[in-house]
Amino acid sequence: MDFGFICDLEFVIWDFFMIIGHKRQTEYFQKVLAWGALAHAYLFFGPEHVGKRAFAEGIAKAILCEKMKLHGQSCGISPFTVNPAGLPVERNPAPKTTVHPQASPWSSGAGRKKGIEACQSCEKVEGGRNEHITVLSVSETLISKKEERKDIPIEDIRELKRMLSFAPAGNAWRVVIIDGAERMSAPAANAFLKILEEPPGQTIFFLISPDPEHVLATIRSRAQGIYFSLVSSDDIGEFLMGESVPKSRLDDITAVSAGRAGVAVLAIRNKSEFEEEKKFLESFADS
Repeated sequence: MDFGFICDLEFVIWDFFMIIGHKRQTEYFQKVLAWGALAHAYLFFGPEHVGKRAFAEGIAKAILCEKMKLHGQSCGISPFTVNPAGLPVERNPAPKTTVHPQASPWSSGAGRKKGIEACQSCEKVEGGRNEHITVLSVSETLISKKEERKDIPIEDIRELKRMLSFAPAGNAWRVVIIDGAERMSAPAANAFLKILEEPPGQTIFFLISPDPEHVLATIRSRAQGIYFSLVSSDDIGEFLMGESVPKSRLDDITAVSAGRAGVAVLAIRNKSEFEEEKKFLESFADS
């Protein structure tokens, strides 16, 4: 079922900044980050609105967290911690032994715990204002054109290449998120491929797509694929209870979400819009 009609869902997830479910992926990246074995490019794929972008943003927060860099301990609002140096080391192989992740309010599906104070970097990430994170999508552009777009054009990739040609400020890491990698035009995809072939230093790419088969094959081959499935009803229910959602709404939201955690987030942030989408689904089911 297509939830593309939920037009502001990506921004809702950005504002909430939470990971619901995906425990196996969380454990994997906790292990990779702890060992400093992060790859330079990942392709997150799977159904729409299950939290792929929020997951990438959570990793970005851990990498850029100021408290992590200073003390080797994050401020506590990312689901991940990184190696004591605070930086991933790409040349290290991923560990083959199991490393148990530290307890995190995120890995259980809950949002940020009350009373946890974010560092300035993490606050900027939550607000979409961190200068070390670049996001590209059909609706988010690096160029000033405002007309409605059907794809990510080559002009955006050229601007991305120009931005990445400069050394990162303060020797910081940079994170590039391309949400809707399959929406790059053919010229844009070929231009981006050249960036991946000679990746800039201290830069990590997260490509997000519902279907990897629609991403240029040569790009897929240079990114590590990570599959994200629908989220279980138990995980969505646990998240909703953690957000003090009344029991009278819990079953309803879980059913309408149908495994898409972003829909559950929408239900909390915008009840009226959620009710509209519920009516849409009911009419769709009756037709």
